[in-house]
Amino acid sequence: MKIIFLSDGIKTISGGIVSAYVLYIFVELKPKYEKEKKALYVLDKAIASVVEGFFLPNIFQHEKSIRHIKFEMKSSNEKIQEAIQNIKDKEVDFLQLKITMQTAHSRYFDFQNLLTLAVNLSPECGLYWLDLIDKIRLLADEMENQIDNPDMNILHDLKSINSTNEMNPTALFCSSLMLRVMEFFESAIEWNNQDKKILIQSND
Repeated sequence: MKIIFLSDGIKTISGGIVSAYVLYIFVELKPKYEKEKKALYVLDKAIASVVEGFFLPNIFQHEKSIRHIKFEMKSSNEKIQEAIQNIKDKEVDFLQLKITMQTAHSRYFDFQNLLTLAVNLSPECGLYWLDLIDKIRLLADEMENQIDNPDMNILHDLKSINSTNEMNPTALFCSSLMLRVMEFFESAIEWNNQDKKILIQSND
């Protein structure tokens, strides 16, 4: 009889622990995970709005509603890395760089305002977002460095920079712009990796 009583007691305690754990998952963890997932969705959209300007250059990209951005950030690391290499090799169109710059200029204050959302996810997440703000600021600043009468030969073929006087204003501007776009893309890849870590930790 004593053994049966103890056995029933253990079952009752075990059942209570399991019930409490299930309740914790549905009341605490699941809503927290869903909230973080939605926050990351907004942050990813902001980054995607700039990156999309490079891959789908459109003169109205900087005016495009963030709700209509189609570029998918979470699966884009390889694509962005390839773009970085193409920029290094100067195998890109100037229009791609220009649209990216214009969109960065348009979205700069959005990135600043989204810092609170990033910090609320985690301090580390906030740190990565601060890095993105720095990079988008430097990219946006290139708007002020545009040349009034650019060397059209360089704009039509960025590889011609290699055979142009290094003090050529258009060559200097394009080289600086390519660097800023690459820096932002590198930070976007780092954010993507951090983004995945947050989701994995939340899911655990």
